[in-house]
Amino acid sequence: MLYEKADGGGQKPTLKSSANECIYIKCCRSQKDFYSDSEELWYKPKFVNQIVENEEIHGYEDLKVTIYFASNSVMYFLRIVFSKKERGATDIDAALAPHIGMALCKTEEEFLKVCEKPFIPTIRDPICSYSQFRIYKVPLDSARPLTEDGTTIKEYHRRIQFHALVNIDGASYIDEADPKWEIYIIFEAAKGSPNYHFIGYATMYPFLGLKNSSLKEGFLERIRISQVLVLPQYQSKGESSFACSRMLFAGVLTYTLRVPITRSRSRFQAS
Repeated sequence: MLYEKADGGGQKPTLKSSANECIYIKCCRSQKDFYSDSEELWYKPKFVNQIVENEEIHGYEDLKVTIYFASNSVMYFLRIVFSKKERGATDIDAALAPHIGMALCKTEEEFLKVCEKPFIPTIRDPICSYSQFRIYKVPLDSARPLTEDGTTIKEYHRRIQFHALVNIDGASYIDEADPKWEIYIIFEAAKGSPNYHFIGYATMYPFLGLKNSSLKEGFLERIRISQVLVLPQYQSKGESSFACSRMLFAGVLTYTLRVPITRSRSRFQAS
């Protein structure tokens, strides 16, 4: 965390910044990416109203907030820089804490080590594969570690859902206390490295559908697709978009009736 000492003066800050313009999210597949200036690694969040009120940050001049995340473990590092800070300024750290605080590295050195640490799913058999992409289906209440370092699916989902919040209009976090949620995750297997990188995910909720006398159980199952996200860096790219389609197709095939989509948007905002 990088902060400047606040200036004196009144309690109400007069400076104002657009959160959409001063927040940057950077994907790091390696330590090299952390220092790279490549625009392909960055994206600006589309929706930050659930993080700061009115999508405004008060009390800073020349503000830049960079949220780095390791593309494998989706651990975070936060850097905040500015030329001036007023008293009563928005507490940016506190605003982001409910969303990334559980996976926030305290130092740059700690984050760089995370970027290089191998991250391999313990679930050896993906539900489907395409090129270097692997798609895994994991019940949210699974007690089995998702990765070799002991990370559970709940812990990993808490890290990745932040990207849905800032990229999908009206997105909200699912109720992780409900054991019926299923998480579908797209990973890209790194070439020549024992590492997997997070590309996108979907949340689906199965439930009983209409009664059908022709079935032994009497009901057909339905599935509700709640969220579908492919990280902005991979959107509108052929292979990752196709992998997303495969993920949805694999999920829908498990069930047999209608597929309602919660708050549907054009292209799911994730193609």
